[in-house]
Amino acid sequence: MGTQQIFLLVIAVIIIGVGVATGVNMFHRNADNQARQNLVSEMVSLANQSQTWFRTSRASNGGGSEFNTTAPPGSPPNTPPNNMASLMRFIDSSIGANNTLTNSVGTFVFTVPSGTAPHTMTITGSTPRNPRVRNVVVRVNLNGTGANRGIEIVL
Repeated sequence: MGTQQIFLLVIAVIIIGVGVATGVNMFHRNADNQARQNLVSEMVSLANQSQTWFRTSRASNGGGSEFNTTAPPGSPPNTPPNNMASLMRFIDSSIGANNTLTNSVGTFVFTVPSGTAPHTMTITGSTPRNPRVRNVVVRVNLNGTGANRGIEIVL
């Protein structure tokens, strides 16, 4: 083989190697982006369900536009408090005592930050399927006011 043929062979191998590496990188980036978008979509759905609970009347097992730890004054006996537990039951009865929901998309943790308005909630989502995707956080204003109808996505 001549020097020119060996040079062309080496150049071809380098070009093919770069092309394969670029393709693999693009595939992983696309998979990461899809996993992140699935988390965001599920979390926006959970945020909308939370806002629906908040605006639904107490008679219909909703929040009645309140979020408190005790039953409202003047309520009938045995009226449950309007708190995180009743919101979690409204969203999904399988949510555990630690306010964590796990489904086919990922794991979601619901929290009400201390020291904030009682109408604010945070949902943190992660996916075990793709460890390269970091946690996604959604802040929800339960009464639906503010930008984006009270739903803020933090990637």
